[in-house]
Amino acid sequence: MLVALESVRFHSDNWAQGKHQVIDVAVAPTLGAKPFAAFFVSALDQLPSMEFKLHALKLKEDIASVLSGRCHACIFPQSSNPDPQLEVVPLFRERFVMACAADHPLAAFGAVRVEDLVEYPLIDWLSCEYRVQIQEFFARRDVVMRPRLRIDREDWIQHIVGQGRAVCVLPERSVGAPGLVTRQIEGLTLEREIVMAVASGTTTPVELSQIAQFASKYKWQ
Repeated sequence: MLVALESVRFHSDNWAQGKHQVIDVAVAPTLGAKPFAAFFVSALDQLPSMEFKLHALKLKEDIASVLSGRCHACIFPQSSNPDPQLEVVPLFRERFVMACAADHPLAAFGAVRVEDLVEYPLIDWLSCEYRVQIQEFFARRDVVMRPRLRIDREDWIQHIVGQGRAVCVLPERSVGAPGLVTRQIEGLTLEREIVMAVASGTTTPVELSQIAQFASKYKWQ
């Protein structure tokens, strides 16, 4: 979860005089901070005339309306067909996996069976965009999960899981808390695609094209 990334706005005034261009970027709160912190630091090195102001994209917020007003770009999981007025740049895909503490019994396995998860407390991530699909996966395997903790903040979930008190299902690149390891869940092939969207058209600032191009070529870890 991008707790530390607050708000991103690029102001183009006085660009010709050599001042920094400030670009406003909204980032979905369900995205892990680790890959994006590295990305923006690298972008600062490669695009020295830019500044980034990052803030959290609200859940279920309309991307097109965000880009038409307060932001220049949005980074989020693509779950539907993109708006034709937006330029959408694919960044990476990531699997949903189980996370547990490094000394948890399930950490000893290369892959975890669904039936094994029933033996341990599972935290339900309320704000996950793919929560329904995860629940449907368990239902198809005739496994009933009864979480005793339902939390919408991923940082809280990771902290509790890192202490060995529970397990959870989350995207593989979201892991940021110390002491966490991930394991594939047998039969779960669910993935999400992370994209960057910018407004397209002749009025799109050249700086936005530069950051979109940089993002498309960046080696995501």
